[in-house]
Amino acid sequence: MKTVEKNLIGHELIDMRSLELHREIVRLIDNDPEKSGLKNTRRKLGKYLLKFPNCQSMREWEKILSKNPWEKIRGILLSNNENSKRLRQSTPFTSIPSDIREKIFRKYRKKLYE
Repeated sequence: MKTVEKNLIGHELIDMRSLELHREIVRLIDNDPEKSGLKNTRRKLGKYLLKFPNCQSMREWEKILSKNPWEKIRGILLSNNENSKRLRQSTPFTSIPSDIREKIFRKYRKKLYE
């Protein structure tokens, strides 16, 4: 396989892995009546922006998280459009149990090297 083709396939797998991770994050938030994962993400993002106020990708997430209800945010996290793919590359949604994260990473690591 050509290097360019392999790199494209690798990038597609990374996008797929990111989407699967975000599906898990959405599942966890959906199943929590308090939406703790969303609240924690907003809080962590605020702290991050105090340290790095010029980080444009996190500023974009700040706007999304402050101006939209969960249903809209959920749609962004789960969409397969180019904007959502781009946003997932700099996600502030990082709270996912390590066993779930590792299972997903293992799955895509295996696919990458098949």
